[in-house]
Amino acid sequence: MVDVLLINPPNRIDAYSTGKEMVPLGLLSVAAYMEKSGHRVMVLDLEFEDQAVDKIIEAEKPRLVGIAGTSATRFEAFDLARLVKKVNPNVATVYGGCHASFTAEDTLTHVPEFDVVVRGEGEETTAELLAALDSASPLSAVQGLSFRQDGRVVHNDPRPRIRDLDALPFPARHLVDMSGYHLKLDLINKKAASLITSRGCPINCSFCSASFMFGKTLTRRSAGNVVDEMEQVLNRYDVAGFKIFDSTFTLIPKHAEDICDEILRRGLNFPWECEIRASNITFELLQKMKRAGCYLVDFGIESASEPVLKRMNKGITMDQVKRVLDWTNTLGIQQKPFFTFGHIEETMDDAQLTLDFIRDNLGRMAMPSIGVGIRVYPGTEVERFAMAQNLLPGFAWSQPYHEERNVLLSTSANIPILIQPQMGFDELLTIKQKTLSLQSSNLAFVLRRLRKAHSWADLVKYARFFVRMLRLKIMSKS
Repeated sequence: MVDVLLINPPNRIDAYSTGKEMVPLGLLSVAAYMEKSGHRVMVLDLEFEDQAVDKIIEAEKPRLVGIAGTSATRFEAFDLARLVKKVNPNVATVYGGCHASFTAEDTLTHVPEFDVVVRGEGEETTAELLAALDSASPLSAVQGLSFRQDGRVVHNDPRPRIRDLDALPFPARHLVDMSGYHLKLDLINKKAASLITSRGCPINCSFCSASFMFGKTLTRRSAGNVVDEMEQVLNRYDVAGFKIFDSTFTLIPKHAEDICDEILRRGLNFPWECEIRASNITFELLQKMKRAGCYLVDFGIESASEPVLKRMNKGITMDQVKRVLDWTNTLGIQQKPFFTFGHIEETMDDAQLTLDFIRDNLGRMAMPSIGVGIRVYPGTEVERFAMAQNLLPGFAWSQPYHEERNVLLSTSANIPILIQPQMGFDELLTIKQKTLSLQSSNLAFVLRRLRKAHSWADLVKYARFFVRMLRLKIMSKS
């Protein structure tokens, strides 16, 4: 039997999601902290494999079931909470993660099967919650917790950020089957592990939840702690390198430089990729990153329109972007820049500037990532703008939502996208068609998409998606 059962819901809505790629690092960090606190923990990653959750609850008899997930998997999370309560009404059901943190009031009001919501970082809050439940202490003493009391939703004070990330144990990868995940390093097709070296982002881009989740504080692990985890993962699991999933690995250049120095000092040799910012990266830092094994950098360009960049709080200029492309090409570092269309107050003229930039620079970008339609995520400026402009009348995160047309834009049908008077669905669809033309002319892009399939089932899923997309295109023209 276990004390704590932690569940990562499946993603059944995203057309391109095949699961089987990334371990749920946040959930595994909570699991590791609970183990360190002396609790028996079990993790079910339903993105990875189907499990009879009801049978597991009956057999393991957990005192607490924690369910994580994203905005895309919120309805699966709600269904899991209902299943848990059906099997055992006495089990404490907890909802956590970024989506849960920003929708606590709505969730607890409309999903009675969830007892509490953990807001913000989950390690300390979950441990204190279980201790309070075991001792029948009042939940009002647990910072970072939301719950129902006397028929109303109560939000305790926020929990202060964890300042010493080195004090946290490494994510409990031993609680999942690491051999079953198929995360690959882009372009070189080597098996990778995911890793996080810092938490937070103070930039506050309008479309991103990360900065609002953690406030303006960036907390960092020490270089020695990070490279210790790298060595542990390389020694224990069949992986060749790492994808670093910090919001921006080089936000504080000294942090990135110290980690590179530590890798070089230990004489380690493995490939890795990370996200950088065009505004503060230097040629010298890129040189050191290359020597330490960095072969590819992600960075958000988003738009080639300076007014759009300013409105989204991106904090970069196109001159800085062009400089990064020059530097990475000079050094032989591959690039994965992100472009997105449909931002607050963006016009078709703005979008055309971005399309022109992509066309003119395709030969200097190894694998551009292009998204059309800005997803409205909870807690973001985009959400506040949409609500203030009455662009989502009657919408609530806990209520059923399904927009079939979103599939045409290769985005989730259960997450709203920003539809504005000057940038409606028809305009977005026009942009999507233009981006598809750009990408389909690039055979390497098409082959990379197919290589992401891990089985015949994945290929069938992709095929069904393209058939569905073709059908919707025909419907949209009729």
